[in-house]
Amino acid sequence: MNLLLKFAVLLFVTQCFWSSVNSFVRVPLKTRRRNFAAYGRMNDTERKLQLAQTMLMKNSNQIVRLINEDNAVYFGEIGIGTPPQTFQVVFDTGSSDLWVPSINCISESCKTHRKYRSQNSSTYVADGKDINLDYGMGSIYGAKALDDITIGPLVIQHQAFAEALLFPTMAFDPYKFDGVLGLAFPFLAVIDENTVYENMISQGLLANNLFSFFMKKDLDGDDGGEVIFGGWDDTKFHADALDFIPLSQETYWTFIIDKISAGGVISQSTGSFADTGSSFIYLEEEVAKKFYTAIGVSDKERVKTGVIVDCSKMDKMPSLVFTIKGRDYELKPRDYTNVYEENSGTVCLAHVVPSNQNILGATFLSNFYTIFNVRDSSIAFGRLKNESLQLQVHLTHSSVSKK
Repeated sequence: MNLLLKFAVLLFVTQCFWSSVNSFVRVPLKTRRRNFAAYGRMNDTERKLQLAQTMLMKNSNQIVRLINEDNAVYFGEIGIGTPPQTFQVVFDTGSSDLWVPSINCISESCKTHRKYRSQNSSTYVADGKDINLDYGMGSIYGAKALDDITIGPLVIQHQAFAEALLFPTMAFDPYKFDGVLGLAFPFLAVIDENTVYENMISQGLLANNLFSFFMKKDLDGDDGGEVIFGGWDDTKFHADALDFIPLSQETYWTFIIDKISAGGVISQSTGSFADTGSSFIYLEEEVAKKFYTAIGVSDKERVKTGVIVDCSKMDKMPSLVFTIKGRDYELKPRDYTNVYEENSGTVCLAHVVPSNQNILGATFLSNFYTIFNVRDSSIAFGRLKNESLQLQVHLTHSSVSKK
């Protein structure tokens, strides 16, 4: 095929694609509890077509660059109001609401974070309803408001969110992000309006009803990867081996794990969810203890963010393997462990934390390309093409603080 013909074909495909994007019917949601999948499910042909359109999706600029803080917290920029006031927020698949600090916030932490000034926005609508949001690190108290939200080139109109007036100081002081934008299902939402993602769909802003995360390991810089709304980037993972996992419920991004192994099986037939707002891998208490035994450490070596391991023996530790839908998702020791340079010397931390439930946070997700398929009520973990990620050395103290 000659160059001119190739260009003509590409132009035709591009025009057809953008025509389909712009022809979305803008159907308002009638209830905030509506099942996302009600917008229609994909069959195999549609899914393959969507994969073929990936490069076109990248050109739609619906990409938000992420900043990586210590391989634990990933966040990116949004704007609120007209003109937009910029904030750094965690794009969190473990919650469903949006909040940022208010100019009227009375918490000490607000002094070091950006604050929303409603009086500076021409599209602000006051509401004032009390909002209380519960997170693992504490509760956020604030007031409901509505305004336009800017995410990359997207403008979500009349979006409800919380102006935070009070939140736990110790939970936010160490981090650079200002707020949280929830991407879990509407069932978890506290604010009695459409979530940000619901409004993206109802306002016809996305070409496809899904979003994807690439959470890059990079302790030495601000390049923390990206989140793409409406598509994915198949240059970063092996698309031919992609397998979509059906969700077991539409609250969190929850699915069934067939078994968890570390040398041998340590858990079978258990639930878990993928949480971009959680820093580490969290395993049920007894499962975590079995994992510690498998890697040759005792419970006495536990710290808040995992367990201290002998750096010289790390290469001999077993892989941590999650078998999901019959497929193994393997984390080698270097994948679940970080190396830190402390004043007292080098410390190696396996970031697996005991909990009352299984949660696959950044320690797991940063080893895969994750596609959150809202339309088809499924999730996929793509194996990264760049598998040469090396252990990073980072000067820190808080990472190894004791319980």
